[in-house]
Amino acid sequence: VYKRQVIFFFFQAEDGIRDFCLSRGLGDVYKRQEYMGQIQKMAEPNNNNNKNQNVQNFSKIETLGSSIRTGFSYLLGGLFKPTLETVQNVDLSKYAGKWYELGRMPFRSEDGLVNISATYSLNADNTIKVVNSGFIGSPTGTERRIEGQAWVTDPKTNAKLKVRFVWPFSGDYWIIDLDENYEWAVIGEQSRTFGWILSRNPNPNIELYEKLKSKMQSVGYDVSKIVKTDQKLSLIHI
Repeated sequence: VYKRQVIFFFFQAEDGIRDFCLSRGLGDVYKRQEYMGQIQKMAEPNNNNNKNQNVQNFSKIETLGSSIRTGFSYLLGGLFKPTLETVQNVDLSKYAGKWYELGRMPFRSEDGLVNISATYSLNADNTIKVVNSGFIGSPTGTERRIEGQAWVTDPKTNAKLKVRFVWPFSGDYWIIDLDENYEWAVIGEQSRTFGWILSRNPNPNIELYEKLKSKMQSVGYDVSKIVKTDQKLSLIHI
């Protein structure tokens, strides 16, 4: 009974696991919709409004759900993929600052958000403060943000990091392509389930966006799944 309970929980964690289950005749243990319905009911935003700003913090339960899905996607998907190569060197002081998201692989926590950005700042203990932000529905909608911490796992290159928003869960953040002037970056992880295209400019030319999508495709990402982020009016948030 215990073993069946463990398997039941394991195979509810992420979309990619569904195919894994079905291909091995384990579809009966996968009830994703029921499980995610429970997570969504629990994921009530924690409002933190003041006179000058309307901001919602991502709830811990919502972030926990994403962390669980990330972990299980990596465990299953990454086992059967070629090693994802990163860039050879990253100067974290140059990498720090604000980045705008141009596109991403599907990521539930960002559904319905526009003008998504990530801001990184170096801490005294050599960790990195992470602030992710987006706006619900439109650039003038309620801001949603979450703060976390990142740390380097490959000091030879500084290109492999872990990011944590809810203890004890963390996810891989691998810099797989980077402009020499730190104007754009491509982020990935071993399973190719999650990935992001970032830019210092919220509105670069379409040629750059397509170039970075091609980079993701060349290393094994299914770019047909990439969601293009709405940054049309991001200049009002700079």
